[in-house]
Amino acid sequence: MSQPVSFQDAAGLVKLRLDILEIVGRHVSLKRAGRNYMGLCPFHQEKTPSFYVNPEKQMFKCFGCNEGGDTLSFLMKIEHKTYGELIQELADAYGIEIQQDAKKPSVSRSEIDLLIQLNQEAQVFYEQQLQRDENTKAYLESRAIGVSWQKHFGLGYAPAGWEHLVHHFQATVPAVQQSPMLMEKAGLANLRSEGQGFYDRFRHRLMIPIHDERGRVIAFGGRCLSEDDHPKYLNSPETPIYNKSRILYGFYQAKEQIRASGYAILMEGYFDVISAHMAGITQAVGVCGTALTENHLKLLQRTGVQTLYLCFDSDEAGQKAALRAIELIENQLLDQGVDAKVVLLPGEKDPDDFFKSQGQDRFQECLKEAQPFLIFKLNKALSGISDLHTPEGRIKASQQTVPLLAAIRQPVVRQEHIKFISERLKIAEETLILEVKRLEMQNGPYANKKNYEFQAISQPQDRYIGRKRRDTFRNPSRLEDISGFKKTLSEKIPVTQKEHLLLSYLLLNTESYGLVMSILPTIHFHSPEAIAFLEAVQSIEGTWQTMGELASALSHVFHSHANTPMLQFLADQAMTAEKLCEYYQSSEKGGHAIEYSERQKRDIEDIVARIQFLDAKETLSDMAQNVRAHEQQQDDQSALNSQLQLCEALRLKRPKVRRSLDHCAQNRFNPIEEQQGV
Repeated sequence: MSQPVSFQDAAGLVKLRLDILEIVGRHVSLKRAGRNYMGLCPFHQEKTPSFYVNPEKQMFKCFGCNEGGDTLSFLMKIEHKTYGELIQELADAYGIEIQQDAKKPSVSRSEIDLLIQLNQEAQVFYEQQLQRDENTKAYLESRAIGVSWQKHFGLGYAPAGWEHLVHHFQATVPAVQQSPMLMEKAGLANLRSEGQGFYDRFRHRLMIPIHDERGRVIAFGGRCLSEDDHPKYLNSPETPIYNKSRILYGFYQAKEQIRASGYAILMEGYFDVISAHMAGITQAVGVCGTALTENHLKLLQRTGVQTLYLCFDSDEAGQKAALRAIELIENQLLDQGVDAKVVLLPGEKDPDDFFKSQGQDRFQECLKEAQPFLIFKLNKALSGISDLHTPEGRIKASQQTVPLLAAIRQPVVRQEHIKFISERLKIAEETLILEVKRLEMQNGPYANKKNYEFQAISQPQDRYIGRKRRDTFRNPSRLEDISGFKKTLSEKIPVTQKEHLLLSYLLLNTESYGLVMSILPTIHFHSPEAIAFLEAVQSIEGTWQTMGELASALSHVFHSHANTPMLQFLADQAMTAEKLCEYYQSSEKGGHAIEYSERQKRDIEDIVARIQFLDAKETLSDMAQNVRAHEQQQDDQSALNSQLQLCEALRLKRPKVRRSLDHCAQNRFNPIEEQQGV
């Protein structure tokens, strides 16, 4: 093998060795058409050839489905592989060694080839030993696994004893004679505790080889043949060539059928997969003692998987295993558009027994009846609750299902499953939405802060009272930066925010409620959210006696607005109202109510003064712009009318503005910039 080269250089060498006519000719029957070649496109169904290959440019193009590109593009499309995977595979085939990343453990390509060679040599050895052991052959016959299926999956036997495979390697493999540690690196032998010599890892076990995507043996699973042996299954350790989070058992045998059908069936045990293939269900694959990972999903997607069926044991342990198998990548499946469904097998304990007693046709019926994974998950959460018709049962059921709903990231998927639970529990969708939102708030960035429920009505000015002033204006350029920032910030604080802040005081106590309601007729509101909020408050006026009843009534009114973007303010107020309702209920049991104070009165008056001032400023500014616009258009009559309207507005609004400025100056803020603007 040549010296290692960089990945980019390896990609260049691979491209030089590829011939597009040879590569495409493996999949398409091509006929010469002038300087090009033509045939039926392999990427879509057609009767008239529209697929052309140009050997001079090493390019292909289909004028039917618009697919096109170079040789690598064709291979990536036809084999469902990524660019990196394809370059690595072709480099191995052409004997080009790629330099390893310095950050990763260095394992040479020659060593990887030796480890694969050892595993394949071990598979041949185990297969030969199986032909000599009558007990193991009888065991396979008892499981109805005939000779042809034994060869199809490469089954073998590891003889009892300590050094059968080690002696075989030492006698037949020169690389082991030079470096015995290769046997341990390949996961086939263990180093003795005294450090002298090696012994077989697998002894007196039925050997099940595990293949990679290209059909090479890279690991084994060993099934014990004696009740005294433990564990029941002994698997190869992770090695430089075997990572169980990237390998699916039976994938090499199943990949073509998966690509043709568009679905795969995930099972738990080796014999479940073997029995499925024997019954004609050749899309079956198995996990190697781990949950389904993102790498497994990528492996399946390269074969065009659109639906993934989970078929585990039908008992309680098997159903829990189905939940664990997919929980790590549940949202990735939804993001990638892969439908996950759970196959529930009636009567039998595991798929192996089911195939032997029921067969392929009955299993196909079970596939059609498979439950969507999220529905199965929600039904599983509800299965332990028998009294769903009582209030206590529904409350307990909602506590079980709301965390599962909150874990769904996709809004449409979440909404549909909220609807499913709503119909199942006879609970309003709006209530479940509110519960999901409450849970998200509790688990959000403010979850561990005190009094988070009162964030919406807290006073941000309190944190600045009594704080020592810092000198930040030593640098003149710094002063200009801060002045510009303050100007930009002031432009981003519209009057609507002050209106929202004023309305928050409605929920503090009866005194602040009365004060705000008495002031409201003097204010012209601009915010549609604030107007809708006031209409909701007025609609329930007279129906409550205490602030707790007001908060409870508002929380019911706002349920219907939780999904409306324009009324997101109302949804926030609904959460505030519900939190206040809980607070008032606790205060009736000995808690402390939110007491009215002169500070609250002064704050309300400050906000009203600022709203009136900003309202007047905005009105006068718009009228002044109209005057300038008419003057620029040389429309004297319109300009005169606009000037008269501006003068009348100044006469009416000037006292209100002056009172607002006086009030502000006497209290905590003095908007001099706004005064100059007016």
